[in-house]
Amino acid sequence: MTLAEDLALLRATWSGFKAWREYHRAGQIQITSPRPLELLEDKLPFGEPEEGRFSYAVRGKLKRLARDCEIWLLTEDRSGCVWPQGFSPVQFDPARREWVGRVHTQNPRPKIVAVVAPLTSQEFFKYYQRFGPKTDYAALNRVPVECTNRTSVDARLPP
Repeated sequence: MTLAEDLALLRATWSGFKAWREYHRAGQIQITSPRPLELLEDKLPFGEPEEGRFSYAVRGKLKRLARDCEIWLLTEDRSGCVWPQGFSPVQFDPARREWVGRVHTQNPRPKIVAVVAPLTSQEFFKYYQRFGPKTDYAALNRVPVECTNRTSVDARLPP
């Protein structure tokens, strides 16, 4: 091969890599609201009114949601323990490529995690929701490793 052929091959390889990177980036889940350290919004009562608990809206974008996958929201503490937020399933609008869900937390500085959950993680989260009352919703040790398409944001509770 000549130097010109080598350079042409290198350019084609680089161009392919850039296209793959952009395709991959476009498919990543994003949280658009709240932004880092912003106050959570759209406060609604959660549970019994006398308990004084609330849920808050979380919004984001996703170019496409793979078949058999769902978007799930979780809250995470500093140790990495997580609580799936299955009380209000995330709604995905494929035409607008946007999603909205809700989280409940009493942590003044919650970390919110959004994941694209494959079937096995969905079943695990649903199991957690079904049996949560028996364990007082004990935390999971971590986000399942198969939830590779994920993002997070640190937010703040409103006063």
